[in-house]
Amino acid sequence: MTQRPGPTGERLAANVAHFVRLLRRTGFKLGPGDTIAAQRAVAAIDVMRREQFHAALRATLVHRHAEHELFDEAFRLFWRDPMGTNSALGLLLPQMKTPTSRTVSRRLSEAWRPPSSTPPPRPPTTHSATAATPPPSPKTPPADSKQ
Repeated sequence: MTQRPGPTGERLAANVAHFVRLLRRTGFKLGPGDTIAAQRAVAAIDVMRREQFHAALRATLVHRHAEHELFDEAFRLFWRDPMGTNSALGLLLPQMKTPTSRTVSRRLSEAWRPPSSTPPPRPPTTHSATAATPPPSPKTPPADSKQ
């Protein structure tokens, strides 16, 4: 059995930055300082111990109690071993099993999608000078008029 090598600092720092971007897209109020703090925190621990890695990121990136559950779900999905323990990417990520039957929150699934490069189509706007005026209402003859 071969021993799994530890993650490289540069790749791990890039993955932490990607994770922070994902959290930002879910609504977390995180800035560049939070990214640096998270990178420093994971550099100070044994990243191969999942519970230490999780605790370091959670301590630096979660600022409100309401964010705990969403953070835990994002962590579980982002830091899973996507292609098995022997893949190159798998060698850089902590080992963890994810249940396949669990549903993902809507906020996280929307944030997981890469941002589109084209903005969504805007509805057509009308200018007051070119706006169509409503057609006149048909006149009804007075009730007492003779035809």
